Amino acid sequence: MDLLFIADPLDTFKVSKDSTLAMMRVAQAAGHRLWFCQSRHVLWRSNAVVADCQPLVIKPSSTAWYELGAIQDRALNSFSAV
Repeated sequence: MDLLFIADPLDTFKVSKDSTLAMMRVAQAAGHRLWFCQSRHVLWRSNAVVADCQPLVIKPSSTAWYELGAIQDRALNSFSAV
């Protein structure tokens, strides 16, 4: 499943206690593909809700704990869950 997380900037997360990060870790461990964007990247275009989003990989490190891929324009209804 492709899961889109709409959240605050990743570099503002408190790694030791952020509940969104905890959900991301569990989803990735279950084999789901993670995607990320901020609310400012969500918009209405051509009769669809779309977002400029990025594939996301969560790493075990507490410092460099995430990796973002290239920005892609995707309709929100193309995700399994948002």
